[in-house]
Amino acid sequence: MTGLDSPGMNVGIDTEAIKGAAIKDLLDVIDSVRGKKALVLDATLTGPLGLLVKFALLKDHGIDKVYHLEPGPLPARHEKVIYLSRPSQSNAEMIASIPDLMPSSF
Repeated sequence: MTGLDSPGMNVGIDTEAIKGAAIKDLLDVIDSVRGKKALVLDATLTGPLGLLVKFALLKDHGIDKVYHLEPGPLPARHEKVIYLSRPSQSNAEMIASIPDLMPSSF
């Protein structure tokens, strides 16, 4: 008999394991871009991300500035930028409209 089959047995979800895996996945993405970089977040992800990691940890992994995703260019120039957003048409259009992301030639 497993814990799921046991009558009266309270089986919970291991949220710490889920949180740990999410942090590892996020840091793996951040670490895949070497050097200093900016992080541009969909504003709706700021709260949930803040529950996972503190800015100090992001800074330890090379994030030197965090911005909200907004129409138009970033307020400052960054050589490397990571975009983290929810999959929506409006977010995709904002990211696609950023001049520095347009290919210079085909």
